[in-house]
Amino acid sequence: MKNISILIFLLLIPFSSFALETGDTSKESPGIHLENPIASAVNDNTGKPNINFFIGRIIQYALGVVGSVALVMFVYGGFVWMLSSGNSEQVQKGKNIFIWSTVGMIVIFSGYLLVRFILTSLQGTA
Repeated sequence: MKNISILIFLLLIPFSSFALETGDTSKESPGIHLENPIASAVNDNTGKPNINFFIGRIIQYALGVVGSVALVMFVYGGFVWMLSSGNSEQVQKGKNIFIWSTVGMIVIFSGYLLVRFILTSLQGTA
């Protein structure tokens, strides 16, 4: 069964490129368009790449991942607590997961705010 699915996949690869073509190659393809994150990090005044913007975007994505991990940990702590069946050790484990997830988020976001405050103070702009 695995070999059949691999064979079908390999046979369909050449046909997937035809789906993106419109017949007119002078225009941009209506298929998937991915933006280059480095090329979009350009200062409008000079037209040169702006490393601050690029690093800011990386930090933004990292904070999104951290928020997602925190959400997963809160859900896990809730499951542990709700499925404890009155077992005091499991209840305490669920509470500890909640507490340490919250502490972790506070530390990460306060670190971000501290670095942002220092950098904006050094630059003199908000």
